[in-house]
Amino acid sequence: MGNIVKSVNISWVNIVLLTINVCFIVAFSWYLVASETKLDSRMKSNSNDFLKKELKFTEDQYNSINSLDKENFRKKQIILKLICQQKHLLYNQIIRENPSSDSLNIIIKKTTHFYQALNKQSVKHLLNIKKVCTSDQKNKMNEILKELIGIDNQCKYCIEKCENRK
Repeated sequence: MGNIVKSVNISWVNIVLLTINVCFIVAFSWYLVASETKLDSRMKSNSNDFLKKELKFTEDQYNSINSLDKENFRKKQIILKLICQQKHLLYNQIIRENPSSDSLNIIIKKTTHFYQALNKQSVKHLLNIKKVCTSDQKNKMNEILKELIGIDNQCKYCIEKCENRK
């Protein structure tokens, strides 16, 4: 009888720890999205329109970046749709009477994979921007990028002082 109680208790501890991990992932994802809201208000219509205004892109530069990013934005939309689907699956699994740890782990792994793919597409977009910028525009872009990534904001929450490593 003691082994059964111990086994049930261990199962409950695993469920609680898994729930904490899922909550952490959701909270961290929300934090990443929330940290971008400062720039999002300036980037409402299209990020390339934002660039045209902020970096003072010429019409040729604007057309170049639109051409370079056409496939990139299509892929990003697909990935965002997949992330949305995973969030719904995660929600539906968590609200079940007895959520499956295996199912939750699979959903979390897939979601992580999709966020990684989304970040890769974002980096490709930034590298495309860099290709068409003049040196003055690159300096301005570096400042915008610093704000977008939240480098200074992140340092406020680090336990140790963050270093600028190259």
